[in-house]
Amino acid sequence: MKIFIFSGKNLWTEIKNGEQIELFEATDATDEAGHIVEVIRNFIYRYPNILPSQIAILYRTNAQSREFEQALMNGGIKYRIYGGIKFYQRSEIKSALAYLRLIQNENDNDAFRRIINFPARSIGKATLEKIENGAKEKQCSLFSYIQLDSSLSKQKKIYDFINLINQCKQTILDKDKTMELYEQALYIFEQSGLMESYQRKQEVERLQNLSELCNAMKQFSQLYNTNDLTQYLSTIALDTTNTSDGTLDTTDETERVQLMTIHGAKGLEFHYVFIAGL
Repeated sequence: MKIFIFSGKNLWTEIKNGEQIELFEATDATDEAGHIVEVIRNFIYRYPNILPSQIAILYRTNAQSREFEQALMNGGIKYRIYGGIKFYQRSEIKSALAYLRLIQNENDNDAFRRIINFPARSIGKATLEKIENGAKEKQCSLFSYIQLDSSLSKQKKIYDFINLINQCKQTILDKDKTMELYEQALYIFEQSGLMESYQRKQEVERLQNLSELCNAMKQFSQLYNTNDLTQYLSTIALDTTNTSDGTLDTTDETERVQLMTIHGAKGLEFHYVFIAGL
């Protein structure tokens, strides 16, 4: 029996022999994710009898999953988030991206529907139905309609929303060559009230995810040498998920590498484990 002593706790195992723990010191989170995925890919190739579901990547916070999701997708390795939701399907990320999408394309009705009343602007159901019906009758986008209908555009809450979108769009156009892509996003998130809303409610994890989204945009700019918002949105649109809300599809029997927080892994067992982000 082997006994290990850490901080006054005795940890033991009856297994006499086994593989030793390996330590890899990465330069940053991207390097770490890339290394882990490369090891997994080589491992799956060399040992095809090992099921991907017996391989787990553990991290401290949910916001850290984004790097691994991206690396796994780039490597063509299927994965699932255990007890969680894929990064780009998380509510705060979808809302943040909806602001970017509407500013980039005023005809994006799905983006409009998601953010017209978020953060809350006290826009009632009757007003929203009027916008939907009016846009359908005029055969125009929802955002175009609220600017055409004076009875709507004169309402302060609608007027402020129109100004918000147009102001953000103009600011980005004016500073196109000087404002980095992630700076564009931060500006929009702050102006829209998203950041303030989550800060006021002390929703730390949502704020961490927004910060990680900005990190992703910064990496995209460096990788492709561009600050083009349209190009970025087109790239992440390729991210797919098994279900509409990004959660685990339990009917899918495809073998996948497991991603989860260290806390979420309590009580679970895997043959091969990578502990990252420490």
